[in-house]
Amino acid sequence: MTKNLIIIAFCSLLYSCTKGIDITVKNDRSYPVKNIKIYTSEQTNILRFDQIERGEDVTGFLSMSNSRTDGNYIIEFDSENHRLDSGRKREKTEAGYYTNGNPIDKNHIIFIHNDTIIWQSKLKN
Repeated sequence: MTKNLIIIAFCSLLYSCTKGIDITVKNDRSYPVKNIKIYTSEQTNILRFDQIERGEDVTGFLSMSNSRTDGNYIIEFDSENHRLDSGRKREKTEAGYYTNGNPIDKNHIIFIHNDTIIWQSKLKN
């Protein structure tokens, strides 16, 4: 009985430590983007990149170990050559979905183009 409890506790700990989603960001703009933050709508964990150069791809793991509810994913970044109407340089967009704190996708690829941001995801098998 004790052995089973230890195995269950170990598996729970292992699962909670690795719960999350792989995210790749591809900067297809003609200039760099800076101060990139990717997080869930619960804002429990944040994946950060300082800068992504023009034509560069970066990949990271967004931990969702503290996520508990349903929500979506958010990316924010500073764009060097793009000013929003309010005069700010910060861009933000939301996409995707997760349920009960668990991602339904295997990964996300975010394409940052000069005039748009496209999210692509691959469902888990």
